[in-house]
Amino acid sequence: MARAAVVGIVVSLGFFVVYGVLAGVVVFLGSTLLSGIGLLELVVGAIMIGVGAAMAAGVDLSVGHIQLPERRRSLLGFFAFGVLYATAAAGCTAGVFFGLVAGSLARDPVAGLSTMVAYALGMSLLMIAVTVGTALGRDLLIRRIASRTALIQRVAGILLVLAGFAQIYIYLVWFGGLATLGL
Repeated sequence: MARAAVVGIVVSLGFFVVYGVLAGVVVFLGSTLLSGIGLLELVVGAIMIGVGAAMAAGVDLSVGHIQLPERRRSLLGFFAFGVLYATAAAGCTAGVFFGLVAGSLARDPVAGLSTMVAYALGMSLLMIAVTVGTALGRDLLIRRIASRTALIQRVAGILLVLAGFAQIYIYLVWFGGLATLGL
């Protein structure tokens, strides 16, 4: 269990690096240059809806067998996993993250830094909880999930569709996307 907590913390450090770089981009480019970044929310939301609908319908989206390199079980390997995971997650949340950090920076640099740290901490706490939870019930979890893979894929597809619609709705309604699109 202690090892799982250490792994979760090291993965989380990768999160901090990625979100620190993203916050640096906001500072460097300025909020005015990032005003159009919210359109990514629409694109990502539409992709989520399409992929989720296919998953819910039971479509096999696999691209064949891809040989992955052997996973490094070192602290550096887990840190790299955190960087890659946060980079992938940023693809879905960049618009919201940039908006939050830019808005906070406009008020106060300390508020901007605090926002970035709070965001990364939120992601980190979830990763640590999942890592420790997985370590505690790994074998039982694997047996139960393996027997219900098809159902889990369909439910995940439905949730992905809902998340895609939510992402588009949030952009259009909460973040003024309708005005940006001229609607």
